[in-house]
Amino acid sequence: MPRFLGILLIILGVFSLVTYLLHRFFKNKYIKYIPTVAALIFAVYNFYGARMLPAEGFQDLARVILGVMLMAGFLSGIATGVIIDYIIPIRNRKKVG
Repeated sequence: MPRFLGILLIILGVFSLVTYLLHRFFKNKYIKYIPTVAALIFAVYNFYGARMLPAEGFQDLARVILGVMLMAGFLSGIATGVIIDYIIPIRNRKKVG
């Protein structure tokens, strides 16, 4: 269990870092959400595949675990994007005014 939590923390950090870097390098506001949306699509596919697609051995369990990891990446990317888009500008506005 500690290894799985460590992997989830690494995924959280990677998705947050990628979202931040995409925000810094591109002026388009929505570019930073591309990895997040891709993670959501693959997570939903893995959850669907675990339930509906034929599997051998523990393949369905592996798909659920991969789906949970991608869902954690999705949530961290969305949280980072919301913080960058909404929380930081509000905080900066209060300091100036």
